[in-house]
Amino acid sequence: MFATSPATVDPEDEGFQLSNKIRAINGFTFGTVPGLNMCYGDRVTWHVYTIGPDIDNHHVTFEGNNFMFDGMTIDTSIHVGGFVSNLAVLPKAETTRRYNIGAVNVEWYYGPTKIHFITGKSLFDPTSPSSIYVRNRSDFVGTIYTKTVFREFTDNTFTQMKPHPENLGVIGPFIRGNVGDTIEIHLKNMATFPLNIVPKNLPFADGSVINRALPTYPGKVRIYRYSIPYRSGPKRKQPKCIGTIYTSRVDPLKDAHSGLIGPMVICKTGTLDQDGQRTDSIKFATAFFIFDENLSHHGTANFAARAPARVDVADPEFVQSNLYYSINGYIYGNLNGLDMEVGQRSAWYVFGMGLDDDIHTMHFHGQLYIRRTKIKIRGDVLEVDAGTYETVKMKAYNPGTWLFHCHVSRHVEAGMEGAYKVIPRFANQ
Repeated sequence: MFATSPATVDPEDEGFQLSNKIRAINGFTFGTVPGLNMCYGDRVTWHVYTIGPDIDNHHVTFEGNNFMFDGMTIDTSIHVGGFVSNLAVLPKAETTRRYNIGAVNVEWYYGPTKIHFITGKSLFDPTSPSSIYVRNRSDFVGTIYTKTVFREFTDNTFTQMKPHPENLGVIGPFIRGNVGDTIEIHLKNMATFPLNIVPKNLPFADGSVINRALPTYPGKVRIYRYSIPYRSGPKRKQPKCIGTIYTSRVDPLKDAHSGLIGPMVICKTGTLDQDGQRTDSIKFATAFFIFDENLSHHGTANFAARAPARVDVADPEFVQSNLYYSINGYIYGNLNGLDMEVGQRSAWYVFGMGLDDDIHTMHFHGQLYIRRTKIKIRGDVLEVDAGTYETVKMKAYNPGTWLFHCHVSRHVEAGMEGAYKVIPRFANQ
């Protein structure tokens, strides 16, 4: 009825079938849903549900506003086929904390050590699932790629970079603030493409529209100011500080896969000192992210420089070899520095990024965490999907080197696994 030449249509054609799968909200696409209007100060309840097959895993995000869900004020929630929830949207509600952030190019090693940290076997073993990701023949890249990442500098001259914590890996530095603070970011673009820096869950300090953050062009510096309203902070039953993320959103897909992501921490009023620090616990951030180097801004250059004999970059095996199932940009236990002493308290800020395959179930071996929302839950498995984030607390009680990993079998086989250490107190005395 709607095809101009019905006789020529092949109903089994993959492209034709895809054209009839409409990704819709209430039957509308590309921002055309009418009538979703409210007045400033209104409290609104949204009844959100999803219907569909296994690909209907949706992460609902409200730009510029938060909603109450399970005792938390967040801007993104996970919805799978058949799931229903009620979301109460809250209206938008002294210290200025300044960060000097540079977007810099680095040569990133996804797997510096090519020995499996559990089995002791070589990652090059052709019978191992790891071999496709580490081979460095002339027609495959290997594990070294040019990436663009956020790094903190000592001042706005951008001449001296601050030491980057080992356990953050590829992701950017912590940006922290209390409820009521203004976050002022001086961003210098040392890369070759326009980018910006946008925290999730925060509005611009001047009230301008968050999805129109201006780009910073190569070689230039731009100042971004964000406010932390009460609605974005932790609630009464939540921890003192909760995690979210920041990214570049000029070209959201390419920017993220190029490496432009980092952790943001929002604390209750008075928690952080003037230096943005707290002394009652240590902090870790872990990003569960399948980096797709085929989508990176540097993809063409990486392939030309490191796989010069590669002719067909669309070859399925080559495409797969450029997917890195990583924790903070490391595969197969190469992430280091997640260490704490027995009795020490830690906060874990865990987030997911990526595409529809980025559904991760993070499993801590050897320890239990505490997750506080409406209720307090102890557990050892935590779910994060693309664009979602969780905060859990842990008190170290079980000495040893412990595995933590994604429990999705394909992901852990491809390298999404690491270790953290609980050190007996006497070991450092």
